[in-house]
Amino acid sequence: MKRKLRYGLLVTICLGAVATGALVSRSVLPQEQQHGRMRPFVAQIIEKHFGPDGNLAPLPGGIDYITVARKSDGSQVRFLPIQVPDGSFTLARSVFDVSGKQLIVNPATHSVTTYYVAPAHVAHYIANFESCPATKGSDTPQSSRLGYEVLEITTNKTNSRGTEQDDRWVAPALNCFVLAETNISPFGSRNETEVINIFEGEPPDSWFTVPEGYTERSPSQVAAAFEARFPGHKLMSEQFGAKVDQSYQLHRSPQQ
Repeated sequence: MKRKLRYGLLVTICLGAVATGALVSRSVLPQEQQHGRMRPFVAQIIEKHFGPDGNLAPLPGGIDYITVARKSDGSQVRFLPIQVPDGSFTLARSVFDVSGKQLIVNPATHSVTTYYVAPAHVAHYIANFESCPATKGSDTPQSSRLGYEVLEITTNKTNSRGTEQDDRWVAPALNCFVLAETNISPFGSRNETEVINIFEGEPPDSWFTVPEGYTERSPSQVAAAFEARFPGHKLMSEQFGAKVDQSYQLHRSPQQ
């Protein structure tokens, strides 16, 4: 999948956050003990995508370089490089703001798509991160990555298509943020995610705000603006655009 098309993935991630109240729900564990405020950081991540034959997917879609940053209040941003048809790259952003908003910022069209999140979902999101268990006394396999003690969590999900296996190495010191993950689909394709650098401290506030001059647009309107700028190139299919527009309309006003 080419990076110019991975904007749809960012939209899917955002919709998952809106639906569950968690930007990265797979990054956390069940509630066991409280740790107070979250530790802020900026993480540089590499994602590799392998086909069922075990070979790396064709570039540029086979490898993604992603940045994730989290503030001490729990707000989180995910940057995803997207290649546009003229060959240049832009950094699309998905922002979860604990004030009750989920934003997708698209520099290629100077657009922002805003979903409002219910306070109960925000509270659930924060509680999940704050309830990460400590490594001490845990029966879960342990190791170390980037100087952090990590717990290895393996889950298997079976459905009509087969079994999906997910192995995660989470750091309790970072509220169980995932430092590495391997996901194997029922069809044999594999995604490998690894944090290659992490810097503790508050990220810039500007990463969590909408740039001046950006226009609020629905997902299908973003796609239309993209096609207007790059004739003959689609950002997403009409079917996918109609589907995500429904969720957009349901979350257009502050949730109770």
